[in-house]
Amino acid sequence: MPFAHDGPVELWYETRGDGPALVLTGGFGLLDDQFHTVVDELAGRYTVVNWHYRGSGRSTRTGPDGSWGLDRWADDLDLVLTAAGIERAVFWGTSTGSPITARHVTRHPERVRAMVIHPFIRADGGGSRVFGGFASIAETFGYEALALFSAWIGCAGENNLEPAMLDLARFETESFKRNFALEELGAILGAFDGIDISDDLAVVTVPAMALLGATGRMGAERSGTTRSVEEFRRLVAHGEVRIVPGGGGTYCMIENPADTIATLDDFISGL
Repeated sequence: MPFAHDGPVELWYETRGDGPALVLTGGFGLLDDQFHTVVDELAGRYTVVNWHYRGSGRSTRTGPDGSWGLDRWADDLDLVLTAAGIERAVFWGTSTGSPITARHVTRHPERVRAMVIHPFIRADGGGSRVFGGFASIAETFGYEALALFSAWIGCAGENNLEPAMLDLARFETESFKRNFALEELGAILGAFDGIDISDDLAVVTVPAMALLGATGRMGAERSGTTRSVEEFRRLVAHGEVRIVPGGGGTYCMIENPADTIATLDDFISGL
């Protein structure tokens, strides 16, 4: 199992496949599991790099001592790329992996061929309350309750407790158990509280795409996400926005992997 190192801190990563490099950064609880439905096919034509930032997953679980945050995680990713022998790559981040990806693009532009993110630009107001709610639910009621809430938010369907949502919640429960301890979650999410990557996006010059699912409570059809998409268009005037049907917000690669891969392939082929 390979690791990049920052002193005593170990940063887990893996590479799969062959071809142009594609770096995946998923959300706080799923990490690389967020791409589990697409990674095998992607590895058939890209060198896929998965990794876990410090404080999560298989990487060192450092404590809440100020060492977490977008700058630190962006630099962690740079260490991972060096250890993996990757000079330049396309970076695909979703959910809370999106601001980490965008910050890396601005701090280490020499590594970047292109950027693909969900338009998660800032966490203020309602976003902060959601993060605090995630931590409270997990700490009070456990992994299963948080997974049910997360799947209800992210799933494409609009009906409570439908089979697809419950299947997603079961999957998320096992992933959450692997990727964070309940007592750690507040500190991890606290690092995202109040973030704002609008300044990062405003200086992005590499090819860029906002990629997200159409439906669900985080989908492109919801007013809050629509505003985020429009802000992405304003900040990244040269960027593209592509919407995947039949996928909920940041779960488009889980719920509609075929169209998500086709959309990604089309974007990368045009670089």
